[in-house]
Amino acid sequence: MPINASVGPVCVVSAVPLNFGAYDPVVTNQSTPLDQQATITVQCLRGSAYTVKLNPGAHPAAGLRYMAGPAAAMMHYELYSDSSRTTVWDNTNFVSGSATDTTPIPITVYGRIFPGQDVVAGAYTDTVTVTVEF
Repeated sequence: MPINASVGPVCVVSAVPLNFGAYDPVVTNQSTPLDQQATITVQCLRGSAYTVKLNPGAHPAAGLRYMAGPAAAMMHYELYSDSSRTTVWDNTNFVSGSATDTTPIPITVYGRIFPGQDVVAGAYTDTVTVTVEF
């Protein structure tokens, strides 16, 4: 009696929202950026190599990321793979690794809203797609 099974490559990804909170371009953030971070979690089969890429978001312009706000206002921000916020995380500069077991792997996303932006009051949002290749 032949008995067979197969295990295909599997990775799953989840992400928590990156909430910057209140941006104050007049006082607090006139010359200081607003930094926050969030976590992307990857879970793969043992031995699986993975690559995590971030698209430019729903409102990119001239290669930069923007959140859309009221009355067509835009707020410039960026996402980074390092805590010093020097390496932009996108589809060409990505994070990769290899799963040693099926334990979820937390990966930190470092966000920054740039200081001194001339924006209108209101809520600003964007959606970035996370892609895991394995």
